[in-house]
Amino acid sequence: MEMMIVLGIIALLVGIGATMFTNIDEPANRQAAKAQLGTIETALRAYRLATGVLPTNADGLKALVERPASLPANTYWKSLLKPSGIIDPWGSPYGYRNPGLRNTGGYDVYSIGGDHKEGTEDDVYNE
Repeated sequence: MEMMIVLGIIALLVGIGATMFTNIDEPANRQAAKAQLGTIETALRAYRLATGVLPTNADGLKALVERPASLPANTYWKSLLKPSGIIDPWGSPYGYRNPGLRNTGGYDVYSIGGDHKEGTEDDVYNE
């Protein structure tokens, strides 16, 4: 009987400990996403300087990785990011809208966050 009580207490402590550490990496992922959004914004500025335009919504951020078909053949283009540079810390591709919904005078670059749903409070946007 004492052994059952000890095992029950151990199971309870393990359960409490597991729930405490479940979302410990969430703040780190948010900070990483914000840093990556800054890198993407820098690449978008370089893209605009080189080509004279921003990527279309159809081309999206993939235009920073591989030459988009929408660019005229005589337009200078070079890869500005690695493919992993347009994937957020939760494994989803970063979103891109031009014109932006939040940044109506420009574009939006964002992560849909850990819940993988756009429009929720864990989304991370460029500022």
